[in-house]
Amino acid sequence: MTEFLQHYGLCVIPLLVAMDPPGLLPVYLSLAERIAPGRRRPVVLQAGLTALLVPLGFMLVGQAVFRLLHIEMSDFLVAGGIILFVFAIADLFSLGRRRVSSDETVGAVPLGTPLMAGPGTLATSLLLLGQYGYAPAGAALATVVVITVASFLVADRIVRLIGQAGARVASRIAALMLAAYAVMMVRRGVTEIVGRMVETVSGG
Repeated sequence: MTEFLQHYGLCVIPLLVAMDPPGLLPVYLSLAERIAPGRRRPVVLQAGLTALLVPLGFMLVGQAVFRLLHIEMSDFLVAGGIILFVFAIADLFSLGRRRVSSDETVGAVPLGTPLMAGPGTLATSLLLLGQYGYAPAGAALATVVVITVASFLVADRIVRLIGQAGARVASRIAALMLAAYAVMMVRRGVTEIVGRMVETVSGG
């Protein structure tokens, strides 16, 4: 149990940074303006369910795809780190900022995915699965989804408390942390690849 809690704690922070609830608040609020007040809660719950099921499915299928294509976790660390870094920089400098549209499935698309369960969340989920196992990664994902859904449900009060500027600052800090985490992924992946090469040469 102690090991599970330790791994769970190590999974929550990267997923929280990747999903970025503070950064999603302004996007959700702009979307909520076009949704009837009575419809907002079902839309948020639909988004949360989508954001939970999509990464869980990706975590289950991803490992099989890795084996089929002979992809090592170190390869994914490098590729995923580069992708995360690009998305973090885009968020940091507001390049191609997320756009949303309103329709009957807005909770699932785009709010649930790709906003909540975007490339960053998917890549981070699969990485954590390889490092800590399905149970800690899955529990951490569920926790982060609940936190994000709860923040949507009280979005108006949060923004009134910290202001639009505060929400933007929190989003930039989260993007910076995600960029640093992406660099760590690349560093670990390259280290593992170099280690395997050295072992191969030494063994030869």
